[in-house]
Amino acid sequence: MVPTSLSEKKFEKAVARARRAQARFGERYPGDPGARQPVHTVYGGAQLFHFETARKLGALALRALYGFAPISSNLTNSLARLSSPLLMMFSLMSEPAAQF
Repeated sequence: MVPTSLSEKKFEKAVARARRAQARFGERYPGDPGARQPVHTVYGGAQLFHFETARKLGALALRALYGFAPISSNLTNSLARLSSPLLMMFSLMSEPAAQF
């Protein structure tokens, strides 16, 4: 009968080899630092783009934001891992700036 799994030793050797290869790949191709990530991806040809496209998408995003997190403290608590400037921006969108 043909074995259907690796021995513990062979498994550990294969995992170690994969980890080394993954580390080399990560060093060579570090990828996006992740500091800025798009919120929306818009699919469509250039013929669909209009000078008001960004404004309209921004309005839709704000409507969704207010719909799902109408009270800024709820959103702030939900996104506690984000940086302070971004949290302040969310707070300022629905609360008076005088509080800051």
